[in-house]
Amino acid sequence: MTVRSLVVWCVLVVTLGISTAAQPYSEAQFKGMKWRDIGPFRGGRVLAVTGIPGSPFTYYFGGVAGGVWRTTDGGVSWAGTAAGVGSATLVRLVCVMTGVVPVRWVGISIAAAVVGMIADSFLGALLERRKLLNNDAVNFLGTLIAAAVAFLLA
Repeated sequence: MTVRSLVVWCVLVVTLGISTAAQPYSEAQFKGMKWRDIGPFRGGRVLAVTGIPGSPFTYYFGGVAGGVWRTTDGGVSWAGTAAGVGSATLVRLVCVMTGVVPVRWVGISIAAAVVGMIADSFLGALLERRKLLNNDAVNFLGTLIAAAVAFLLA
């Protein structure tokens, strides 16, 4: 990798970080919006959610339509990771089929996306839950890790 490529990657990562961190909020943008219920109409609302003190990854969820669900992994699961891997692969294959990305970048971009997604999940579970970082910082770090992996693999 050349020095020029390294500079381009650094500028890209810094630009993405600044653009996500500096999003101004103007209430005037949303003044004309009105609430409307678009579903789900089958009762998919939350009745109650609670956690267990001393067990940071255990939560209970009660739905309005009935039923109580429990998670002991804090929402970080292999099913969610597998879904993320599948979607990353699908996006990359569509990019190759449309000619947006060269074929040689498919493996690199899939690997970087998966590592970034896993890093984002674990950073969120470990640092965001403990109030050490906010969601924007966790997302930025996950993106930064994915960019670093892509850079190292390229």
